[in-house]
Amino acid sequence: MLFAILVGCGGGSAEEPASEATSGSETEVARGPSGPPPSFLPAGTKVIARLDMSRVRRSPLALDIASAIRATTTWQRLAGSSGVDPVQDFDAILVGGDAVYTDRRVVVLRHPHTEADVRQRLLAMAVDRGLQPAWRDVGGFAAIAWPMERTTIPYSLVITAPHELVLAPDDDLERIASVARDHAMRRPAGSEEAIEPQLTSMREAEIATMLVGVPLPAREGYPTPPQRTHVLVDEGADGRAVIAIDAQFASEAEASAAQAWLDQQRAYYASQMMVRAIGMHRPLEEATVAVQGTQVALGTHLTTEELRRMLGLMALSQVAQAAP
Repeated sequence: MLFAILVGCGGGSAEEPASEATSGSETEVARGPSGPPPSFLPAGTKVIARLDMSRVRRSPLALDIASAIRATTTWQRLAGSSGVDPVQDFDAILVGGDAVYTDRRVVVLRHPHTEADVRQRLLAMAVDRGLQPAWRDVGGFAAIAWPMERTTIPYSLVITAPHELVLAPDDDLERIASVARDHAMRRPAGSEEAIEPQLTSMREAEIATMLVGVPLPAREGYPTPPQRTHVLVDEGADGRAVIAIDAQFASEAEASAAQAWLDQQRAYYASQMMVRAIGMHRPLEEATVAVQGTQVALGTHLTTEELRRMLGLMALSQVAQAAP
């Protein structure tokens, strides 16, 4: 689920704005930004997902993960045959939106490439779609119309700093430039580090986090969706992926109903012959589903081999969907 959302969507360079100055009676004192750094995500963003791709890149499953992502129709629509690798070409990915399914989102990309390489990749993406890229200035930063996915909302990609790109709706670019200027003034001279608070707050072992601050879409036959869902994926011992999901419901009755349904589903699928045949029953059998008041907590882990099997199933599913 995380990969399907995160693929919804290099170094760059930004002009260092002059420091603000205030005049005293006889001297001028340069002042930088005060308070915590602002985020590229708009205030009140309801759905946030972030992924440490540098950690994924060090995993023995890096090639399998990249293959699974490239097989998705979402990735093909976004990157086409440009040659962009979803694992090797990114260090971190941050996505924010106003709903789980939305045409309006902001994507922050940290990457290990030079600006020249970024521009070449974007040229390849544009040519793949029969377009001619045209760079323009937005608040002192280079921007280009996003050459891939077509939505009702026009998007542009902005080079906000060395090794950083931001994909955002065109009507939000002035705010993006303002945040980039603030970050540039906070960044030590010669540093290329990220200032984005959603990225700097990632924990040591964190692989991925997803926060859904709105009710998930309701589906017939399923329990009432939670009002708020928080998913954490950490790197555990022996390369295991430790998964923790906390779901907040509107009432204790809804939480209890969800816990009972999840336990029933967990037991049912763990007993299925095909699930056992592919060796995916253990994560279900050992999963914990606990309820406390209006909160349901689900936890389990996947070994490296189980992750490899799951990625293979994802890729096969995408191939089957694309078959005529």
